[in-house]
Amino acid sequence: LCSFVAAAGGYQMARSWAIARAEAGSDDGVAPIGAGRIPALLAGLLAASVPLAAGYGTGMAGASLIVAATVAGLVSLAGRATGATVALASLPAGIAASSIVLALQVDLWVATFLVLAVSLYDAGSFLLGADAAGRWEGPLGGAVGVFAVTFTVATIQVPPLDRAEWWILGVLIAVTAMFGQWAATWCMAAPTASVPALRRLDAYLVAGPVVVGAAWLLTA
Repeated sequence: LCSFVAAAGGYQMARSWAIARAEAGSDDGVAPIGAGRIPALLAGLLAASVPLAAGYGTGMAGASLIVAATVAGLVSLAGRATGATVALASLPAGIAASSIVLALQVDLWVATFLVLAVSLYDAGSFLLGADAAGRWEGPLGGAVGVFAVTFTVATIQVPPLDRAEWWILGVLIAVTAMFGQWAATWCMAAPTASVPALRRLDAYLVAGPVVVGAAWLLTA
């Protein structure tokens, strides 16, 4: 599932970049049908490989990231301007999706907590931030959702962490999820680009690896 969503995110991101470039370079401002489809397929494949490799361990996940970056570099060395696009499209989606898989390897409840907390962050951020005039309403609404999940899990004291340790993870998610959204937006061709699959993963981009690292330390 994580590989599938990562593949869709990488594909959509690369396609949006290709369409934006094609529209900017055409006389009528319309991109030709099939513009950038091959780089988009490559980006989707590379993005999918990272969470798939994460199922075999952290080392394999790291190796797949190196392979993805290397392939993107080789595309650039071959004289194709799409190398940077492949990297921008595949790496964020792959990192975000693989963090869920790696959290599951730490503990089932850690992964469940990560998914629930980020999902409620997304929901709260959308509800308060969609029509808000400022930039802080969305993250604030997302933090409320994260703390609701954290309060429940910490009160029950679900193993393997105690109450204070669950709150540490909750605060980390509430603080870092917004940075993942901003980083994903920075990688897009335009803030309004149509990349729904990546938008399902963007809050994991920073929060996921941070939570996995913190959970490893807390359960060591």
